[in-house]
Amino acid sequence: MTSASALGFTQITLQFDLNRQIDGTVSDTLSAINAATPYLPVGIPYPPTIRKVNPADTPILVLGLTSDTLPLTTVDAYAENILLQKISQISGVGLVGIGGQQKPAVRVQLDPEALAARGINLEDVRTALGQANVDLPKGTLNSPRQTYTLNTTISC
Repeated sequence: MTSASALGFTQITLQFDLNRQIDGTVSDTLSAINAATPYLPVGIPYPPTIRKVNPADTPILVLGLTSDTLPLTTVDAYAENILLQKISQISGVGLVGIGGQQKPAVRVQLDPEALAARGINLEDVRTALGQANVDLPKGTLNSPRQTYTLNTTISC
């Protein structure tokens, strides 16, 4: 087992003995994820996913998704939450990957001097963004002297 983490992202890689059947390992991993679900933060925007990977395999099918009526973020959510899951369940399918994801995001640039002139500090801005946005802000606020990391508040 190995893992890698960054702000808003964690990847855990499990390697199994070559004598084990891949479907059995997936079932065991799903059971472990389901057992851990109550300990995950409430309201995470994307649930944990599993990808079966054989490093020796190469892609055999590439699909492109577009829509004339839906925004790209909706198409992306459909691809990640429905298509990826369904295609991954097909017997013989290893890894289903998505490229060019379009995650909804809010980018805010602040002028610290303008905020200070109005008696507003960076914590006030973070609080206002958190209350106005279902997906709480994540990222950084940068000023010439300080950088604030924004993260979600976990309530237990």
